[in-house]
Amino acid sequence: MAALRRTAQIQRAVKSLFVKERGISSSAVLQAGWNKDWMPDSYPKTEAEKRASAKKYGFLSEDYKPMADDGDAHGDYPDLPLVGEEQKSPYEDWDDPVMKRNFGEPMHLYYESMVTDKGDPGRVYRYSPGFMLFCFLMVATLFAGPWFLSMPYSLSNSKYNDWYPYEHVGRYKRRQPLPCGERQIHYTFEPAE
Repeated sequence: MAALRRTAQIQRAVKSLFVKERGISSSAVLQAGWNKDWMPDSYPKTEAEKRASAKKYGFLSEDYKPMADDGDAHGDYPDLPLVGEEQKSPYEDWDDPVMKRNFGEPMHLYYESMVTDKGDPGRVYRYSPGFMLFCFLMVATLFAGPWFLSMPYSLSNSKYNDWYPYEHVGRYKRRQPLPCGERQIHYTFEPAE
């Protein structure tokens, strides 16, 4: 048992020489202890407030630019570019490869509208939206047109009327049940007279 403990200590010592590990608690993002700590502060008015906001969101002070103060109460949240998931490189070593995000990376204010299953603002389509609508309408007309044109004609080869327990009112009208007590007789088991 002592040999196993000694082996584990040696492995940890060798690992500490070659692998530099960073504690998660040292990240600026995890310094928030409650939901209110994640809320953006007021719009930075001085250079010191701007530097503090840049540090809060993990930016360099020269790269940080807050969103416009237009009264929507975004406060000091950074003005990030509209970059959808499809525009990000699939070959980069992401912390979250499905969402193509790194840990602690600030998210765009409208990030939920730029994920892969929704529209990407920077996506360039092969065809224009007008041409795609035209093709859809052409295919829909190709399938629905013959059906609408054949509606006035009977598609049944039956020589006899359908036998239903209600009266047949017309080709395209709703079939109405007979009043209570009345029955429509199609055949009888009594001998012919």
